[in-house]
Amino acid sequence: MLEKIELDKGIFIISIDTEFAWGFIDIIDTNLAKKYIYISKRRSRTNILKILKISEELNIPITFGFVGRLLLDDSQSHNSILHAIDVFHQVLGSRVEHEIACHSFSHIDFSRCSRWEAQQDIRMCKKIMKDFGVDPVSFLYPRNRIGHLDILENEGFKIFRYKIRHKYAKIFLLNLFRQQYNLPSKIDNLLAIPANYLFQSSSYMGSTALWIATLKALKEVAFKRKILHIMLHDYIESDIIILYLKHILTFAKKLELQNLIEIKTMRETYEKLKNA
Repeated sequence: MLEKIELDKGIFIISIDTEFAWGFIDIIDTNLAKKYIYISKRRSRTNILKILKISEELNIPITFGFVGRLLLDDSQSHNSILHAIDVFHQVLGSRVEHEIACHSFSHIDFSRCSRWEAQQDIRMCKKIMKDFGVDPVSFLYPRNRIGHLDILENEGFKIFRYKIRHKYAKIFLLNLFRQQYNLPSKIDNLLAIPANYLFQSSSYMGSTALWIATLKALKEVAFKRKILHIMLHDYIESDIIILYLKHILTFAKKLELQNLIEIKTMRETYEKLKNA
């Protein structure tokens, strides 16, 4: 059963898929995987530190969705692209109360895997996070491919992210500037939170377009009282995106201080809307 929830003001959410090389483990021999694994090795840790610093300067909470395998014990995790216990602790130790969400244990495709595989993967991710004192309630599906929602609910999750699929055109920039802004929805006992787009680009033109479109979107969701949810990965390709992100978060903070929007994690959004 799908039930839309009206908002009293716009909500802005930032979620980061923190996966390092696990996001490409199933296509390891492709040129795409090789490219981004190389970028991850050079940039992922630095990117997360830069974003944490920005968030602390502005007091803005972020939802970090960790792949569980990153938290397996490895004494050399600070140099690894398969282990990131150090990054996990940096997020937990931030002066801002960020959210740790589950991004699966092994970055499997939940739209294709069996129920048994989905259940085992989710349980493994929850188990390893509980070993660090974290009990996640938010789920970020790998590649935003939805499946086995009943298992999420059975395993104690309350909220999940889905990506809005645009129908206007195949051209990226056209879709970017003709955004849809959805409301959160209740699906049985789960809260479904829409995400608008991936705030990442390897080109200056694409990065600048994302920046302009996001500033425009923030104004629109403040007026329309909808959700704007942008996604990132740890392996952000260039510093220009991080610079633009800081500008966007600064603008969002101004809107929040004017009582026009709220900046929330997914968990905080659930807590606000669970009784709606």
